[in-house]
Amino acid sequence: MSDSRNIVTGVFVAAAVVLSVIAYAFYPKAASSGMEEQVNKPLFKFDPEKVRSLAIVKFDSDRNSFDELVMDNHVVNGWSIPSKFGYPVDSAEKLVLTASSLAGLVVLGIASEDPTDEETYGVVEPKPGLKAGQKGVGTRVTLKNREKQDIASIIIGKEVKDRPGQRFVRVPEQRFIYVCEYDPSVLTTDFFEWINPRILDFGTQWSVRNLSLDKYGATKTALLEVNPSYRADLLLDQSKWTTLAYVDSADAKASPSLDVAELERVRLAIENFEIQDVARKSRAMALSLQQRNGIPNTFQVLGDLQRIGFFLDEMVSPAREMGAGGELAFTSTVGIRYRMLFGNLLASEATGRANDQRYVMVSADVDPDFFPMPAKPQAGGGTPEKNNDAPVPPGGGNCGEATNQDDDREARRQYQIKLEERKNRIELTRNAADQINKRFSDWFYVIDNELYRRLMPDKGAIVSKNQ
Repeated sequence: MSDSRNIVTGVFVAAAVVLSVIAYAFYPKAASSGMEEQVNKPLFKFDPEKVRSLAIVKFDSDRNSFDELVMDNHVVNGWSIPSKFGYPVDSAEKLVLTASSLAGLVVLGIASEDPTDEETYGVVEPKPGLKAGQKGVGTRVTLKNREKQDIASIIIGKEVKDRPGQRFVRVPEQRFIYVCEYDPSVLTTDFFEWINPRILDFGTQWSVRNLSLDKYGATKTALLEVNPSYRADLLLDQSKWTTLAYVDSADAKASPSLDVAELERVRLAIENFEIQDVARKSRAMALSLQQRNGIPNTFQVLGDLQRIGFFLDEMVSPAREMGAGGELAFTSTVGIRYRMLFGNLLASEATGRANDQRYVMVSADVDPDFFPMPAKPQAGGGTPEKNNDAPVPPGGGNCGEATNQDDDREARRQYQIKLEERKNRIELTRNAADQINKRFSDWFYVIDNELYRRLMPDKGAIVSKNQ
């Protein structure tokens, strides 16, 4: 009996030895068993030019939720943000910097290979399944190629103590925790860190010259109802405001002085205009606006617009686009005319905030009044009238007539030159406006309602109290 037990025990011992050998052969080695060869070498090898997607994921343990931002690079349209309806990315330099930061990631050391250290070093992967209040969750950065395959993915953890600029990092699905030099400041999921919220920021061409304020309220049920307040057309020239026209809906004869300080507040609000969110227009509507054909007059398009406070007044020809909160237009110092239509306040139940945001539509075009026609030359070239008492020059009286004809030809030539110059200036401005309008035509913007109030002051605020 004892012999049998000895045989069985021997078999188990032999099996344990064999399994130990197998486990040793296949178990990933720690830093002390070969992983030190990775030190001072790049963690990833890839061409940043082949990156077609960048994703940043963070975990908010307080809210038990994920903050994620994905940016895709399309061959035609460039970088955009799918979660924001494909809104184009403006910070191309930051994208290149973020992608390149992984390409240049060099291993400085190996901190651990124990999975229980992930929380300590802050390299727990931010992924579904984490418990509320989970500590030590890092920031995951993933780069993909055109085929949507990962070409680099890393979890950025805590900073190494007493080693500024060095971070603990881990490759997802791997247990080794490395030390690398890395600046995580580029890893933001804030939409506005990747786009320019100042959508009117096109250099000096958006400085205000002519300004029109059309303050009204508009609603529509069966019919479009408009409640006008005032309209003011103004000129800003060398810091001086001039009222070109003012119409008070309650008093047609009113001709008040307008408050210069209030006008300056409007100007500053325009030049510091910032959006807070975006929503995409339908493709049909965007294309129609790009081609300057206005809002498509279809039941579906008009119904969608009406819900957010934009309407089409079909009682005038051509039909006029209107906004629930009125409209503002201004001409820039290079002749581009911007027009803003203000829609409804966003519903608080949809945003989870107070009614403090409003829809706005923006468009751009050429202002033809900015390019006045040159004066036509008069017959005679503007030369002084003939003096009947003047002596007749030798050879008869045809010399003066020949001179007048030469002057006429020169005046007509100069007139044609000025016409051509005007045409070229308008064409250049139209090309610039088309590029700007191409961007605007795809989007509804959302602005702070306080900004709206600064852009569209009430009648009591814009009329000077010192008149």
